[in-house]
Amino acid sequence: LALEIQENRKRIIADEELETILPKLILRHKPTKGKGTRHPVIKRIEQTGTEPPTFLIVIGLRQFLHESYLRYVENRLREYYDFEGTPLKIWVKQEKA
Repeated sequence: LALEIQENRKRIIADEELETILPKLILRHKPTKGKGTRHPVIKRIEQTGTEPPTFLIVIGLRQFLHESYLRYVENRLREYYDFEGTPLKIWVKQEKA
């Protein structure tokens, strides 16, 4: 089990694969707003590191994602890519104007 968890920590997911899964995530559950009155628009998602796997979600300018939506994304990534036993870091960045 320890060796499997170590492999999970080193797993790299191609940006193209993440971009194909993004519409499925959004269709299944629309992004919830943090602050503000509008629902945020997720522009892209990419993996920025391993050990632990780190992901970056880029959203529109002056938009905010609710923390519960980040947990939703983390759970779906675990479901699709078997990150059992390893923590995931998910960062959110606003797109520049």
